[in-house]
Amino acid sequence: MRRPAKTLRRQPRQDRSRERVDLILSTAQKLIGEKGLVALAMVDIASASSMPLASVYHYFPNRTAVTAELYRRFSERFQLTLKDIVGAIQDARGILRATEAIVDGYFEMLKDEPAIQDLLNAVQADKEMRNLDIAQTRVQAAGFSARTQHLVAEHHRENFTRSVYLLFQLAGGAVRLALFQGGEDGERIVADFKRLIRAQLAEFDLR
Repeated sequence: MRRPAKTLRRQPRQDRSRERVDLILSTAQKLIGEKGLVALAMVDIASASSMPLASVYHYFPNRTAVTAELYRRFSERFQLTLKDIVGAIQDARGILRATEAIVDGYFEMLKDEPAIQDLLNAVQADKEMRNLDIAQTRVQAAGFSARTQHLVAEHHRENFTRSVYLLFQLAGGAVRLALFQGGEDGERIVADFKRLIRAQLAEFDLR
């Protein structure tokens, strides 16, 4: 897949540059949480971070590049959670426990971060970012399948891999809906989605 054009102008190599990029991103995330992504502007990031506007543009060509980097860093954080969950799978029944833990982990990670929630909702409206999101989820699903398919009967493995990919893609939408609904309704949506996962994976006889 083509690398997205909306990224950092340059990768920071010195500590001072990395600190500036981190400040820009943390400030942007705070502003998104307060005002929403639509209201985010480069000049606001510069003002709130007490940084010259030219310095912000030195690292990021536009606000989409800022949000793309925020998305990339969130994905890396979730990848660490995913790695821990998948690494704990020891048998076929562990696959079911792991899929539910992934949904719960994703929900908990987003629950207290309104800025990331807003960001992920906005990703769906930007074609390039949406393609990046789909590609990232495909990588995560492929990693899960590679780690677990030996626990599934050989004649089920192809369908298992396709089901895992679909469940990973659908999980993002289910969690976003749960967060939008909030409260008990949101928790029921998460519980219902996990029930659908169990029903889908039941055909693979995970005992």
